[in-house]
Amino acid sequence: MLYHEEQQRLMVKVIDYIEEHLTEELSLQHLASKSTYSTFHFQRLFKEMIG
Repeated sequence: MLYHEEQQRLMVKVIDYIEEHLTEELSLQHLASKSTYSTFHFQRLFKEMIG
């Protein structure tokens, strides 16, 4: 699998998680752990892909 495709797959996983837990407080650290990326890398990728 291409690296970019893996990044997209992980972001979709995080978005699905967010949608399933909308009533909960979700920290950046917690969401980053769902993607397996560091907090810094996750934030950068999420902003780049989602806006």
